Amino acid sequence: PDSACALAKTPVYSGSPVFIHIDIDYFFAQVEEVRDPQLVGRPLGVQQHMEVASVNYAARAFGLFNRISVAEARRLCPDIVLVRGDNEVDGMQRYRSFSQAVLRCIMVALGDLEDAESVTSASCQTVRWHGRSV
Repeated sequence: PDSACALAKTPVYSGSPVFIHIDIDYFFAQVEEVRDPQLVGRPLGVQQHMEVASVNYAARAFGLFNRISVAEARRLCPDIVLVRGDNEVDGMQRYRSFSQAVLRCIMVALGDLEDAESVTSASCQTVRWHGRSV
């Protein structure tokens, strides 16, 4: 981690714009962990209809993966906590709100957002690196 931080702080002066793609791993499950910290460390999945859209690392240790069926997730990990993430009663809105907050942080740090591909993925182009023009 320390070497990764040092690398991230090393200015890159290529004279060309830098394109950055950010994809947030297990985003939906992370939102639920932030909303309910008691879920952190427990096998967790966000259910949308009859599949599990997102699982955290604790669930992945049981062989679960994103887009697995609810039945298969329960078979592999009987203790999984499933949180409904459907569009009912503001379901997707909570993920959109968290996504917008993350994207605002990225925009402030790196510059203008080019393309918000989904609530979990975005791309941007910047010619600034740590506050300095490149």
